[in-house]
Amino acid sequence: MDNQKNSSLKHAVHDLNSLFTKVLNSLELLKNKLDKSDKNIFLLNSIETNIYLATEIVDELISKNKESKSSHLVNINSIVKEVVNSFPQLKSKKVKFILNLNPELKMIKGKYSDYFRLIMNLISNSYEAIENKGEISISTLNLDDNVFIEIIDNGIGIDENNFSQIFNDNFSTKNKDKFSGVGLSIVKNIVDKYNGKIDFNSKLNEGTTFKLYFKSENIVEKKSGLNKNILIAEDENILRELLTELFVSYDFNVKGTQDGKEFLDEISQNNYDVFIIDKNIPIVNGIECIKLIRNSGNKTPIILASGSLIDEEHEINSLVEKIILKPYNFDEILKAVNELV
Repeated sequence: MDNQKNSSLKHAVHDLNSLFTKVLNSLELLKNKLDKSDKNIFLLNSIETNIYLATEIVDELISKNKESKSSHLVNINSIVKEVVNSFPQLKSKKVKFILNLNPELKMIKGKYSDYFRLIMNLISNSYEAIENKGEISISTLNLDDNVFIEIIDNGIGIDENNFSQIFNDNFSTKNKDKFSGVGLSIVKNIVDKYNGKIDFNSKLNEGTTFKLYFKSENIVEKKSGLNKNILIAEDENILRELLTELFVSYDFNVKGTQDGKEFLDEISQNNYDVFIIDKNIPIVNGIECIKLIRNSGNKTPIILASGSLIDEEHEINSLVEKIILKPYNFDEILKAVNELV
């Protein structure tokens, strides 16, 4: 009975992640059609951020006690805006948020929920450090190979004698009866998890500054395809069409197939530079297609896309170049393709 429930849950998660992938890539196509200054870009980014947060909640639930493997290219600017918009404007406290966010900010790798928690804790600390009226300034920059985040407040500040303790569990300069004081230890753990760096400076009655550095991911420029040929095996019509249109916009030649038989027939007749194969395509599934490809001696790079964790992952890893878990956005799969062609 438990096995049947687990199987049903896996199918449900796969279907849900496939739906999310269609939404994410639809958002990407919409953003490509809008000017970067269009105010609707913010709404699209907000939808994208919340989709990732939702999928990571689902992922944590099905992973049980195991560490979740989900990881994405994260847009920090979107997370900052999402967090700032969650703070109410209270009559008893007037806090002005000043955002200086680089519109060309590079992506960083990780989980949206981790970075959301990190930004939320830092901004919460700044917000609570302001007693009546004040400002919180948040800036982002591309700095060498890093994404730089700076959060400055003019709140009550931290005593210099406490500097060595602020990242310790349960340390807090706040009212112990009201606050748990674990926020900054969480921040430090997340920074360490992604091999980042955090610095801070503070003066009593003047305010506090936090500076964070995370390794950035290279952004793929437009017109990067150079007429390379991609073959996609995806049974979801909308997703297949979305991927095709997005890759064509980067100067790739793209052919889409909707099942394993059509895919295998196509590769028997034409050569391609990379294959993108969905795990659950019908007639001949993605895993079987990959085994047939490799048994035939075909060494074309393969990206396997799946809406759920793959039971045969150790075996499949030796047959494919990359495995991408749904939901993915176009930047992620475009980066994977460019690393292979």
